[in-house]
Parts: sequence; C-alpha cells; structure tokens
Amino acid sequence: MAVDLVVTSNKDVPEYRREYSLRFDDDGYYYYWFLYPLFEELCEQTDKMIDLYGDTRFETEYLSILKNTVEKAHTLVEQQPSKWMVHTGMQIRPVKKKIQKWVTKEGFHSRLGQLTKMVDYALMNDEHIVCLGD
Repeated sequence: MAVDLVVTSNKDVPEYRREYSLRFDDDGYYYYWFLYPLFEELCEQTDKMIDLYGDTRFETEYLSILKNTVEKAHTLVEQQPSKWMVHTGMQIRPVKKKIQKWVTKEGFHSRLGQLTKMVDYALMNDEHIVCLGD
C-alpha cells in the first residue's frame, strides 16, 4: 500500500521529480495514518481524498485548502513529543492486538516540508498535485 503525491507538468501529466514528489509507502505509511484525520477533513472540504488505494487531483482552486491542511499538520506534529507511537491497524490472529509504529518529529518535518514545497511550487507555477494510490 502506497500513495504518491506528484506535481504535474503543464497541468496534465504527473512528472516524477524528486524535489516535487512525495511517497507514503511501506517505510512511511504510519506517517500517513497519523495524518489520516486531516486528510478526511480535507476531503470534506474538497471532495478529494489522499488515499492509499485511490487517485485524485488537486487543481489550482484546491491548493490553498491543501496548504492549510499541511499547516494544520505542522501544528499538530509540534504538539507531540520528539518520538511517539501511531496506531496503524489491528492484528487479528493469532492474538487480537493493536499494531503501532514509532514516528518522529524529524520524519514529519521532512515529509511535511516536502509537501509544503510542492504546494508552493504548484501555486507559483499554476500546476496541479496528483495523488496516485496503489
């Protein structure tokens, strides 16, 4: 399970450039799950969900709302300790238990900084951000 966030080229084709793309994958999906409530809020406002299994596109008119969501995420992360556990799912067998993973402020700063850079670039260059889930 993964989702790629990518800035478009000419408002059309997602262009995978390291400086303007972000991936929540097996090494970082727990960061995604911490942000999930904010992504749900974003979806309520825009009808666009950053989803591990689906695709969406943030056109110009939605980028400022996406930027606000990223700013909320920064604020939420700053309220956390330097390292904390995030609930990512449930194990059913052999014993039912919560699955939790460690996340760090540093890991969030890296990911959210990248996303801020992407949104700013898209706004300045009249581009879109495309989200591509598995």
